[in-house]
This record gives sequence, structure tokens and C-alpha cells, in this order.
Amino acid sequence: MVKEDGQIIPYNMEYSSDYIPPRDRRKTPKLDYNLIYKLSKIHCNEQEIADILGINVKTLANWKKEDSQLAQALTEGFADYKITIRRAQLQIALPDPENGYNGNARMLEHLGKTYCGQNEVIQVKQDIKVKLSWGNKTVYDNTNTEDEEDKKEKDESKE
Repeated sequence: MVKEDGQIIPYNMEYSSDYIPPRDRRKTPKLDYNLIYKLSKIHCNEQEIADILGINVKTLANWKKEDSQLAQALTEGFADYKITIRRAQLQIALPDPENGYNGNARMLEHLGKTYCGQNEVIQVKQDIKVKLSWGNKTVYDNTNTEDEEDKKEKDESKE
């Protein structure tokens, strides 16, 4: 059934003046970019933000592609979160002699590895001598070979 103004009413509904058409699903609600920024600043993920806004996470992802303000609010909020974490890590790591705090060596080590590319180099040297035999026949024997360091030590002792 079609009303005079062109509105279509489903066949199973009576024609009445109190009929309210379903909302237009293509219209997006007005977003509070400040709220989205604050939520991402406290490290709410996109699923949590979508839940708070009352939308599906896929809808939020689609809106983020189309709305540059939304993408910017999320990006800036996550960036500010990371800055806050780094600032807190530095406060824990660095000594503060005025307040009697000596700092935290483990946090300094973590920051050095994470942000400065520092790492621990562990060299493992195994010196295994093996002699394998099958019956009376020797299959593999490295017991008579000398390592390069052993050769250097012998050469230095001769001098």
C-alpha cells in the first residue's frame, strides 16, 4: 500500500496515521570525536569504542575509512597513550636523588632494548669431541681436530 506522500506501508499493517517508518539506516549519528579521542587515549580498543558508541566494530572500521576526523581522533588518542606510557617508564627508570629514588635498572634495560636497539650478545661455544664407530670401522672422528683458538694458544706459547 502506498500513502499519498509516496511512503510505502507493508501489506500486513493497517493504514493508520500513527504509522512510523523504520529509520533510514544510511544516516550516521553525530559522533563525539572528543569522546572517541579520550577513549583511545586510555587505550580502549576499537571493539570497546564501538560497544560504547552502540555500533558494530565493522561499522566503526568503515566510518574510520570514510571520516578523516574519526581516524584522526583514534590515531591521536593511541599516540598520546603511548607517550604517557613512555613518560611513566622513564620516571620509573631514571634516578631522582632529590626524593631518594635510585631508579630501576630493569626498566632502563627494557627501554634500552626497546627504543635504542641495545641487546645482550650471548656467545655460546660448544666443544664436543665425538668418535662414532660401526662395528670395528670408525665412521666419524673429530677428536683429533684442533679449534682455531687452540691453535692460536699453541702458537702464542711457542713465541
